[in-house]
Amino acid sequence: DEILIQEKDASKMQIVPNGLARYIADFEEHNKWVDLELCVRDYCKKHVNDTDTAIIEKEFYALRFFLYNFISRSYRARIGAREIGRNNTEVSYVLIDSIAHSKTDWNIWSFNYTKICEDLLKGFGVEDAEINNRVHHIHGTIYGENDNTNIVLGIGYDGEIMKVCPEAIKSQWKNYTQLKKLYDKHIQDAEHIIIMGHSVGD
Repeated sequence: DEILIQEKDASKMQIVPNGLARYIADFEEHNKWVDLELCVRDYCKKHVNDTDTAIIEKEFYALRFFLYNFISRSYRARIGAREIGRNNTEVSYVLIDSIAHSKTDWNIWSFNYTKICEDLLKGFGVEDAEINNRVHHIHGTIYGENDNTNIVLGIGYDGEIMKVCPEAIKSQWKNYTQLKKLYDKHIQDAEHIIIMGHSVGD
């Protein structure tokens, strides 16, 4: 499948050489791991005193686009290979199976850019309307309307980074869901909270 790039954003999607991408690659090479969003933060902070930061915005957009591209292609390959839901002993599969057949009220908040939870729930017979009401994406998904890079990438608010690259602040994106809103709406009244998976960053 070809990925279409909106003409208005085409100039933001590629820049060579990309200093941000090089910074991330060098960090991973020396540390054997990488926290992508914190690398974005650190790179921006190195350029706080630059007089022209337009190049950093372009580098960031390119990074975001190619991250979207990588995730999208990988996910389509998994779907094509029918790998999703194949291993029914995985903890995630068992957990979502139990949620799908639960008689209690439930919600899922996902930091994943794909719709793997939705795919599994459909496989367990949950109706589309119920899935749409109960599965919430904190950082957007790779399935954006009229925008094929509908994913949120970045960090929490930082005044210095706002001066360098405002787009690297998560709250600047319309698809970002603030955790406080989720807490006020659902989490504070929940009887059980299950956290599956975790970040290894700060």
